[in-house]
Amino acid sequence: MVLFHNEEDEDSIVDNSFLDSIDFSSIESLPFESLLNNEIPANVPSNSQLVPSQPIADDFPDTSQLYKTDQAFESKNEARDWCVEMGKNNNCAIVTPSGVCRTRNKWTTGASSRFELGCERGGVHKSHHKKVNENSRRKKRKADTGTKKIDCPFKISVLCGRDSKWRITVRNGRHNHDPPESLVGHDTSTLSQTEYYRVVQLYNDGVKPATILTTLKREFSGIVCHIKTIYNAIQKSKTLSGDGRTSIQEFMHLCAENHYIVRTRTNMMEEVTDLFFAHPQFADLANTFHDFVILDNTYKTNLYDMPLLNMVSHTSTKAPFTVALCFMQFEREANFVWALEKLKGLYLYENVPNLFLTDCDQALINAVKVVFPTSKHLLCTWHINKDMMAYCKPIINPPVKKKKKKEGDEDEGRVPEEQNSQSEVDKAIKEKEKRKVDWQKFKDHWTTVCNSSTVEVFVVNHEGFVALWTAKYEKAVSYCDKQWFKPHKEKFVAAWTNKVKHFDNQATSLVESSHGRVKSYAVNSSGSFPTFFKAFHRMFDADLTRLLQQFELSKTQNKWRYGKERIFKLLIGKVAHFTSHPVVLKFYCNLLDEKC
Repeated sequence: MVLFHNEEDEDSIVDNSFLDSIDFSSIESLPFESLLNNEIPANVPSNSQLVPSQPIADDFPDTSQLYKTDQAFESKNEARDWCVEMGKNNNCAIVTPSGVCRTRNKWTTGASSRFELGCERGGVHKSHHKKVNENSRRKKRKADTGTKKIDCPFKISVLCGRDSKWRITVRNGRHNHDPPESLVGHDTSTLSQTEYYRVVQLYNDGVKPATILTTLKREFSGIVCHIKTIYNAIQKSKTLSGDGRTSIQEFMHLCAENHYIVRTRTNMMEEVTDLFFAHPQFADLANTFHDFVILDNTYKTNLYDMPLLNMVSHTSTKAPFTVALCFMQFEREANFVWALEKLKGLYLYENVPNLFLTDCDQALINAVKVVFPTSKHLLCTWHINKDMMAYCKPIINPPVKKKKKKEGDEDEGRVPEEQNSQSEVDKAIKEKEKRKVDWQKFKDHWTTVCNSSTVEVFVVNHEGFVALWTAKYEKAVSYCDKQWFKPHKEKFVAAWTNKVKHFDNQATSLVESSHGRVKSYAVNSSGSFPTFFKAFHRMFDADLTRLLQQFELSKTQNKWRYGKERIFKLLIGKVAHFTSHPVVLKFYCNLLDEKC
């Protein structure tokens, strides 16, 4: 049969006689567009019917002798593991086929129980298009999918006898394919029970999956698992430990199991919108060191992208600890008020914090004023300086805009002579240097105003600041005045903050370092609430050990700075090193002044 014939060239005849053997009567005509889009209607025969005939098993050697044994196994898991291990030794991936025939259910281990093992390439591909309702929209087949099943006849039966022993019988030891060169990526890369428990142990200790894989390959020789195997084992452990509970139910279960203090807020749909929790020992510690609390939000800690309010304080040794944590639906005043009310519930009436330190979030500022009206409130000076520089620097010392290279310019940095004369270039350079000097003076003057020691000094410094810079940079001065000095000067200017017992905490650096510890213990930034809890529980345990170590160090270590002064011997073992250091320093300064 000839379908294509070129009359001009007799040699170009194409032989298509192989098409005569194909029966096209069972295939309906298909639209050309559907073929271009790789869309095949459901009435077309499935892949299992169109695949070419498979190799005959008789063409390959019989491997029955490799799996024959007189050994009787105590459990079916032992029998299965023995077969899988023998398969690994002979480059064969042995699995438990789905839908195998059993005389009893799969959990029964009594007499006459049976299960089968086979090659991973056993069975045939089954199309799922028959499950689609004819009246519904037909599903599209994925263009890049395939199957590794080629109906390999290899079969092993494992039968439980009357003595409750499991014995192996090879039903068919032949394959219809060559053995793989490597077992990496095959179904035999599943983990044994020992390997699985080791993965779960490492994951619960906070080890990342990639490191778990490296550890397994070092501890178990010959293991052929890959990173996906580790993720599957982790997911399996989460499912089993959850015992059918949802994510939030599992979180509440873990909190109750470890005696955490938990408070929740729900909406009208009974969905949890805010979640407050605290470690019981750190809640007790907060009542001991209750002078101040630092508040700040952090992000990218959970699957739901909920901001996390971190509430931090520190001990007499300057060691920070987390008082409580709160997931919030929104960063609004109502959410902050609810979280701070729950924080207030951790403290005894006489131990309410005297000072709060936050960044410049107006909603958080308002919430602190509502819940703790009698407590002092300071703003982070680092954030204030950062905001001031971000706004004022482009006004006073703007960055130089790079000019695009035009046609005719030999070098990218060369300025055409007809556009700028040498005098104009010199003038621009001088202006740039002048603005650079002005920006440095402006910053120094701002710092001087912020560090004013008394209210009277602040008034003088502030008036000088406004008078000097308003004429040149009115917009920058107006920003500093309206945004910071007028509404918030009592919260960050030294004339007012020096009257507050803040223990040298004028920036939120402690809570920022706490954010870093939080994220270092979290395995990933998109974990569920149970995953998050396990990470934070590990962090709390580590922090508790660190705090106890600092306390013991202050009790047992004698600092050389105490010298031979008898008065300082009363401090040894009773006052923390961080607390005693200013006292010792002040003593020696006064002593030096007297000698001078």
